[in-house]
Amino acid sequence: MKPPPGPFFLATAEAEAMDVPALTRRLVAGEEKAWTEMHRHYAPRLWRYLLVAARGDEEVAGECLQQTFIRAVRHIRRFDHADALWGWLTLMARQVLSDGRRAAGRRRTFLQWFASHLSPPARESHTHDPLPAVLETAWPELREEDRRLLEQKYLDGESVRQLAEAAGTSEKTIESRLTRARRRLREMMLDHLRS
Repeated sequence: MKPPPGPFFLATAEAEAMDVPALTRRLVAGEEKAWTEMHRHYAPRLWRYLLVAARGDEEVAGECLQQTFIRAVRHIRRFDHADALWGWLTLMARQVLSDGRRAAGRRRTFLQWFASHLSPPARESHTHDPLPAVLETAWPELREEDRRLLEQKYLDGESVRQLAEAAGTSEKTIESRLTRARRRLREMMLDHLRS
């Protein structure tokens, strides 16, 4: 993702001239023009902040920037000065980045767990262990609802009962969905191993 256009820091005169209480009042009211103004003033600086925090990974910085502004829309409140608004935005940006890293770690943990539980014939047919790479390839091909269900069960540690209550369905239905999701993932992985 390309960086958003704009200055690295707001010019001092421009930052001082910005009426942050009025801007945030308009944001709270949902005024679209206010959101455009805020994005124009803060996105370039926030992107660069995230680029440093993401260790130069432009893709991660861009995704976190989008997620930060999505959270800002959901949780905007009034601020008295620019420093408070900037501090709030950077706090959210750090949380978004941290959440993304935790989710990536949970996916890796799940992929390692799943690879270790594949049937022995699939593992014995290779002299080296290709399963982590095959699992990384097959995982995104799995339907999102299946990935989410497997993550909730095996990474988040939710019980079948909790999953059923959250989905508004029976435990038997959740058990069936888990079985089908595991079977689909295993079949995809075996197809990749055979090719």
